[in-house]
Amino acid sequence: MKYYSIIIGIQGKTLSTKEINYLKNYPPIGIILFKRNIQNRPQTKLLVASIKKILGKNILILIDQEGGKVSRLNYPNWPKFPETEYFGSLASKNINHAKKETYNNYFLIGTELRELGINYNCAPVLDLKFDKANSIIGTRSFSKRPDHTAMLGYQACKGLLDANVIPIL
Repeated sequence: MKYYSIIIGIQGKTLSTKEINYLKNYPPIGIILFKRNIQNRPQTKLLVASIKKILGKNILILIDQEGGKVSRLNYPNWPKFPETEYFGSLASKNINHAKKETYNNYFLIGTELRELGINYNCAPVLDLKFDKANSIIGTRSFSKRPDHTAMLGYQACKGLLDANVIPIL
């Protein structure tokens, strides 16, 4: 199968006939899932399986599951994961504890994603939080400190990779 170098989203919680035909005729290298595509575990697993049935088991299935306000998998169907700045706060008190907690958090996120068949996570965010930075970063940043951000970002990536999910920085 020849794949087109594009990652696309889909409209709903199931593939429409139009989307199925599009995927068969113009197969993208990946599909990114959004909140609009997610209802619960069985529905999400079925959606991912239906995508893989058309595009192959190794197709890129992406999601943005950072924790906090940027979570596509939400409570009560999935655990609540803290915002990234939480780990930066831990680092300001004890960097080793923060590294361990960051790794564990992202390993758990990765485990949840992998169980659904999702193999790429658009996380972690490695932007630094600084005065007059765009407010969209806010609590999504580990820290103002580059050294803390680097160490925690490494642990986040390691946790995802150990759960067999590829991080996208």
